[in-house]
Amino acid sequence: MKSLIIFCSMFFLAVNVLSGCTVALVGGSAVGGYMIGEDDRKVGRIVDDAIITAELKALLLGDSQIESFKISVDTHQGIVTLTGNVPSKRMINRAIELTRTVEGIEDINSLLRVDDEQAAME
Repeated sequence: MKSLIIFCSMFFLAVNVLSGCTVALVGGSAVGGYMIGEDDRKVGRIVDDAIITAELKALLLGDSQIESFKISVDTHQGIVTLTGNVPSKRMINRAIELTRTVEGIEDINSLLRVDDEQAAME
């Protein structure tokens, strides 16, 4: 479990650096403290939600049946919200099916939609 937490911490650090979010890192603890202060979750819950999001994104990326780059994942208080436009209802069902396999999820809110233009191309 400790290695998973370390891995996830390093993963999110890398994502922040690579996505141009270095201001939070350079800005120091005042910025980080402000961001955590603005969140209604405890630090442990924030970490748990981040782990859920990372695990689910990894599952979606690794699944050959899903065009996962079209699906956004957000987790808050154990509730996962999936958003995006996908080419078929089958892809929505598969994303929800994979989401159910991740430990720690309390509920799933799917806002995924079938994009008619993508569906016509498929």
